[in-house]
Amino acid sequence: MDPVKLIIFIAVFLLLLLLGRKLSGAGEVQAYHPADAVPPQPGQVSPKIEDALKFRNAPALVGSELPFPVQLPELTMDDDGRYNRQEFVNYFFDEIDLVQGPPDPSSFADEFSVETRNPEDGFTYTHRFLVATPAGLQRSMEAEHLPSLYLRGQVVIVPRWDLKLILETVVQEIITLHGDYSSLRTGGHAIPDNDESKQI
Repeated sequence: MDPVKLIIFIAVFLLLLLLGRKLSGAGEVQAYHPADAVPPQPGQVSPKIEDALKFRNAPALVGSELPFPVQLPELTMDDDGRYNRQEFVNYFFDEIDLVQGPPDPSSFADEFSVETRNPEDGFTYTHRFLVATPAGLQRSMEAEHLPSLYLRGQVVIVPRWDLKLILETVVQEIITLHGDYSSLRTGGHAIPDNDESKQI
C-alpha cells in the first residue's frame, strides 16, 4: 500500500475515533459530591493550599482579554455593501487554558470556540471546532474504550500545542466560509448569538 495513503487513512481513522468519543461522552462526565461532604473551613487548610484554590477557581482568560496573535486582512466593504470578512470578537477552549495550554502539549483534544460579528448587521456567531493532536485522539479513545470514532463537523489536527497556529488555521477557515456564504447570500455553520462584544 502507498505510504501516503496509509498515513491519510490512519489520520482519518484517529479523527473519527475522537469525534465519536466527544459525541458519546457529551454530558456524561459529572463530579461526584457526597451528600454529607462538608466543605473545609478557611482555618482548616494551609495558606499555600488556600492560595492555590483561589488561583484555580479564578476564571480563565478568554481571547478578548489577550492580544490577537494573528494578522487579519483589513476589513473592507464592496460596492454591494458586503464585507470581506467578519470581525473576530472572542475565542476560547472548553477546558484548556489559553495562557497555560494543555498539561501535555503533544496530547490533547478539546472544543475550540471562535466568536465573530457580522459588520453588516451586527449579529455575532460562535464557530465550533474540535482541535486535537493525533496522540490526544488516541488517548481519548483509550480512556473511553472506543473501538472506533466517527468525526463530523469542523476538525483541526495539529502535531502539538501552538495557539497561534490553531488560531491562524481557524481564522482562515472562517474567512473562507464567510466569502463563500456572502457570495451565496446564505448563513454559515455557526450559531447566531447576537451578543455585543469587543471587536478584535
